[in-house]
Amino acid sequence: MPRTRKPFDVDALWSLARLGEPSLSPDGAQAVASVTRHDMEQNKGQSSLYLFSTLGGEPRRLTEAGDKDGAPQWSPTGERVAFIARREQGGAKDEEAQLYLIAADGGEAQRAATVATGVECFKWFPDGRRIALVSWVWPGLKGARAQAAALKEFKARKESAYVTDELLYRHWDHHIPMGRVPHLHVLDLASGRLQDLMEGTDHSLDWKEPAAHSFDISPDGRLVFSAGITTRPFGVLLDEPGFLDSLWLADGGATPDTAATPPAGQVANSQAADKTTIDVEAKQKS
Repeated sequence: MPRTRKPFDVDALWSLARLGEPSLSPDGAQAVASVTRHDMEQNKGQSSLYLFSTLGGEPRRLTEAGDKDGAPQWSPTGERVAFIARREQGGAKDEEAQLYLIAADGGEAQRAATVATGVECFKWFPDGRRIALVSWVWPGLKGARAQAAALKEFKARKESAYVTDELLYRHWDHHIPMGRVPHLHVLDLASGRLQDLMEGTDHSLDWKEPAAHSFDISPDGRLVFSAGITTRPFGVLLDEPGFLDSLWLADGGATPDTAATPPAGQVANSQAADKTTIDVEAKQKS
């Protein structure tokens, strides 16, 4: 009797596990990646982190408590893995996605810090003691308490309409967070201190896709990133003069007031009328 083949239907499609972008350990022996599985009956997906040996063998599950553990990155020493998730820990449930750390050999993941406006993406510093991250903040507000209060007020509003007078308010399949701009931060893991390097300025990262490729970190720990004027968002007409695009260099250990404000006389117009280059050498306070 001929064998009956079952067609590859939508149920079979959603039964497949989805593998996220992997991160290779410093010694090259393992990779970590998120694996997402969907439940058709509950209409939800769940993502956990798995370790994969580059020498072969069965994958090992690293996290279980979260619903959407993703974007894992090995620490430079290979001892820990950082990832983004929404969890409940210490009696506090994450309102926004937060940064978590877990030992590479397993255990309980710990929230690295509470970022009021959440974590969009991140990147380790070479020293393994700091992490650079992007968070969508309300420009003009200073400090974590002010940002947390703004988030609470925003979520408590009765209206659900998206209101904006900005030209760029949506990119591909998602809206730009209303009233917020992406700022680059530095988190010291030992103290939990979080610094907004762009606080108090009119600059922000690219509104469209402020991912980890929006900035980079040199081997000596200096940040380089491109930023534009917040009041003239990315998306203005290319031939419209007055839009400023900036290149920033900052010491990752500097305080916001030294890293964020370009010193007088360091702004030089390039050949293009609508472009500007700003080089900022930030120095740590003694």
